[in-house]
Amino acid sequence: MVYGADQIAPAREIYNFQKAHKGLLSILGGIFEGKFVGAEKMMEMATIPNKEVLLSKIAFLLKSPMQRLAIAVNEVTKKK
Repeated sequence: MVYGADQIAPAREIYNFQKAHKGLLSILGGIFEGKFVGAEKMMEMATIPNKEVLLSKIAFLLKSPMQRLAIAVNEVTKKK
């Protein structure tokens, strides 16, 4: 039995422990937002990246089109 103030952190910690120690521990289910959810749903929540990783992915997605436009403009100026 694991609990924590963060709703996803306990599932993530059990998942990480489970990966490090094969066959020793497994997630059977959990209480999320006051409702029981099964092992599959808890595994989905455990594999969600943390906030910093998600924010960096969003920043990369926003930067990519601007970077491509800058490269395209630079190539046009090289030809002239």
